[in-house]
Amino acid sequence: MISQNFYKLLSLIKTHPIFNTNSNKQQADVFLQLAVFLCRLASKGDIFTICALFGIAEGFRDIGDFQNVVSVINGTHIILINKPPKDSE
Repeated sequence: MISQNFYKLLSLIKTHPIFNTNSNKQQADVFLQLAVFLCRLASKGDIFTICALFGIAEGFRDIGDFQNVVSVINGTHIILINKPPKDSE
């Protein structure tokens, strides 16, 4: 996408209520969200590669000493007593 079209699209969506939050956790800037979305849409790379490209989640390892989010969620880093079998959906 040429930059002129990117900025046009950004101007059309940046005031949408979805980008406003009442939470204490602040959202990433609309510019960054759009750039990541379009990169993901146009890429064959996985989301982890794209996040690394944009510097998203850098320093996560320093928080709680977790190696990565996936291992925390799927129970390979923190052993879950009643975790589902690996072949389940």
